[in-house]
Amino acid sequence: MAVVSDNVANYTAAKKQISEKYEHIFNVRCIAHCLNLILHNIIKHPFANHLIRNCNSLALFFKQSTN
Repeated sequence: MAVVSDNVANYTAAKKQISEKYEHIFNVRCIAHCLNLILHNIIKHPFANHLIRNCNSLALFFKQSTN
């Protein structure tokens, strides 16, 4: 068994209390939340923004070319 949540302080404290009382329940950080935070910062970078716009233009070109 595991408890999964984001890394907010009150959730972290609650998970710690659960893990201490019930040793068979693991305290697991949510990888999806961590990836979301990382990707949010990456998208802010000008290079990533430029790359995403170019990829969207390319995808739109191929999508419209089949019509």
